[in-house]
Amino acid sequence: MRHVLLLQTLLLLFAGAVIIGYLSQRFKAYNYKYLKPILYHLFFYNMLVLLMACSLYFKLNFNEQSFVNTHSGFKLFGYILGYIVLICTAWATCNIYFGFTDKKVPQIFSWTFWIVTTILMILEFIKYKLQLQNQILPWLTFISEWITDNAPIIELIFLGLLYRRARKLSHSKERKMIMAFVLIYLSRFLVLLAVLPLPKILPVLFFAAFLISGSALPLIWFKYYFLPYEQQRQITNEQKPLIEQLVECYGISRREKEILELILRGKTNPEIEEKLFISYHTVKNHVYKIFQKMGVSNRYELMHLASHQDEA
Repeated sequence: MRHVLLLQTLLLLFAGAVIIGYLSQRFKAYNYKYLKPILYHLFFYNMLVLLMACSLYFKLNFNEQSFVNTHSGFKLFGYILGYIVLICTAWATCNIYFGFTDKKVPQIFSWTFWIVTTILMILEFIKYKLQLQNQILPWLTFISEWITDNAPIIELIFLGLLYRRARKLSHSKERKMIMAFVLIYLSRFLVLLAVLPLPKILPVLFFAAFLISGSALPLIWFKYYFLPYEQQRQITNEQKPLIEQLVECYGISRREKEILELILRGKTNPEIEEKLFISYHTVKNHVYKIFQKMGVSNRYELMHLASHQDEA
């Protein structure tokens, strides 16, 4: 069983490295504060996978007691590095949240994260020294385990706050993009919870799904939610000078301008009705008046006229 898990972990680690390389190149084209923390989160997540692979390897090749006796310093280093990476993963989630809100991370958050990391390192070093003297203080183990066990809860809190903020946004495309990010990231925890009650053979499959989801989910979000949002935003920005030109040239009213913009974005009459909270009949009347003013009889002719106006 451990051999299968080790092989899975190594393959998924390779996939994670490829995804990190791909996203780091693609993210350079966009100036959003939340993209870099997403990349950091992905990096730290794969660092946890690497530590997991090392742990599985040592369990397969060394006796537990002999390894503790001969490589105790290496084990201490592994524990400390694991704690640091786990805290940094939660720290990256904090930065993602503040990146989406377009704010700087408060100084108190920064200090808290680094103080907690320092405390964990000191506690682990004390435990290491006591173990060499065959002394064990249960409260030290309890404190370090309590801190690390609550690191994922910090992630859940910030994801919950981000979801709450996204629901309040008026821009539907941005709201959909952010909510998709939250729900996709939360699905990792659902996969992990699904593993616990299952028989021993099934967790191997779910373990693989959990590991690969950590690397694959940012890629899925970027490709299917962020890119369409960004493309739509760019199209809207590019259309603004054209729409202003059409308004001035054909005497389009304020309400007709809103409808014209939606028509040029490919929206149908029912979609315009839903977007502007007006009746279907009112939409049809405005569309008819726009067609009359611009001397066209359908949407195709309007698009054709607009494209030639843009070229002019």
